[in-house]
Amino acid sequence: MNRTKPHLVEGGGDEGGYREKAGGSGTEVTSRLQGVVPLSERQEAEFLELVSQYEDALCEAVEARLYKTGYEVSDALAEMSLRLGRLEAGARDVIEIHTRGVKASLSSANAFRGRVCLEEARLMTLELMGNLANFYRNYYSDFPGKRRQ
Repeated sequence: MNRTKPHLVEGGGDEGGYREKAGGSGTEVTSRLQGVVPLSERQEAEFLELVSQYEDALCEAVEARLYKTGYEVSDALAEMSLRLGRLEAGARDVIEIHTRGVKASLSSANAFRGRVCLEEARLMTLELMGNLANFYRNYYSDFPGKRRQ
């Protein structure tokens, strides 16, 4: 018996607007209660710059894949992860940057280019998240036994 939800499997989206109807995620509420404010609210100008930088890197990565331009997205993502780490960003912030950057990139893409864009964006997000995790790992290894509050 197939228990997948076709509206979530096909495009991976939320075509039914279920998240919006539910009023956001429970973890978002928990985060706010613990005093975790999204980067988009704490540092709006920096956040918008990062979205723009992500969108630019995504466009370049798509161009490189389609036209073999030789662009290496890893350098841009490494720079972004350093900025994100210095701004004390978290995984949710990376996802929000990714979501906004992809939406902007897809707004003018045809179907084929859109598929390539989504594939590249998924890889970019994983790499950016990994870079950010490494940033924090290195940060905390420099200060053994000391935790920020």
